[in-house]
Amino acid sequence: MAKKDAVSKRLARQIALAELLKTVPPFFTLEELPAPEELPAPELPAPPALEELPALLQLGGPCHGGLGSYERGASEKPILDAFKAFGLDHRSLSDWRALVSHLASVLFPTPGPPGARRKLTNERLCQLLADVATYKRQKPEASDVAICTWLARKWSKKPQTLRRILQNARNPKHNTELARAAYDLVTPHMLRAAAAACGVTKDTSWTEADEHNVRSKAIQAAAEKAIEEADKLWGH
Repeated sequence: MAKKDAVSKRLARQIALAELLKTVPPFFTLEELPAPEELPAPELPAPPALEELPALLQLGGPCHGGLGSYERGASEKPILDAFKAFGLDHRSLSDWRALVSHLASVLFPTPGPPGARRKLTNERLCQLLADVATYKRQKPEASDVAICTWLARKWSKKPQTLRRILQNARNPKHNTELARAAYDLVTPHMLRAAAAACGVTKDTSWTEADEHNVRSKAIQAAAEKAIEEADKLWGH
């Protein structure tokens, strides 16, 4: 029963994360994208166009493998229910990938180190980011090893343990408070820079994959800014 409860809790967290992502408005429009003459020379090629949804992933279409309509409906319903639970679209290949990622995180979570204590809350993770940012302002050249060694006594943890926690604190996937802050800090400049890096302009035909890449790059830039200014955001 305990294992089932743990899976249920992980599932609830993943659904909450998916809902958070769905509430974020579009990060750019065609009017906000830079004109071709405003773009610097691209360092990377434009991302490939979104591939078509394979026939085996199409739901509600013609029967496959000799299944009747009833059998097909019964086999597809749990899949459609999963898409609905996460607020995803089964007609989108990127949403198929997102669903697999969410469910894999629930069913096959990355185990913590042996003897690891209870996972810290998002608030505590952000407090750690604030402590690290405070130290960084005093000694910008300090490494993570030096900072975690310095903070080890305050946090009552071994330096190597604190470094592992810091990695999670810096990852929006493990720190939803950081993810929320990153969404709030996205600026038009970040969007234009992300679009330029992806080779997307208002004169090009951009795809769902282009939008996903621009979103990811903009959020990454905003998350880095939040981490750098964590002492202002969460410091006490």
